[in-house]
Amino acid sequence: MEDVTPEFDQAFSTLIKDLDQRGMLDSTLVVVTTEFGRTPKFDGDGRSHHPLCFTTLLAGGGVKGGYVHGKSDKLGLRPASDPMSIGQFHATIGWAAGLAIEKPALAPCGRPFTIGNGAKPLHQVFA
Repeated sequence: MEDVTPEFDQAFSTLIKDLDQRGMLDSTLVVVTTEFGRTPKFDGDGRSHHPLCFTTLLAGGGVKGGYVHGKSDKLGLRPASDPMSIGQFHATIGWAAGLAIEKPALAPCGRPFTIGNGAKPLHQVFA
């Protein structure tokens, strides 16, 4: 973390400032997430995948600046309040992008799906 966090912080803040200076921040949704969180405890080889609780970040695109939704328990093991499901996260991004999230789309293999798998977007994230 000590190696990559400063580099990420600088790159992310530069991107946000650049989008803002160009007048593009309000119409550009920036999403930072991972496929998994990490366990709070070091297990000798690192920190294992932990899909129950992790942080995501949305900026621009009408998102309320400084808004925080939910929090973890004191150990970072589980959501303690206002958890957001993966489906809700995807539906929120899809809604912000102007996609018809209720309308089935087709995967390249022909399988129908909906963005967020029927979950509702969290409108309180937006100003």
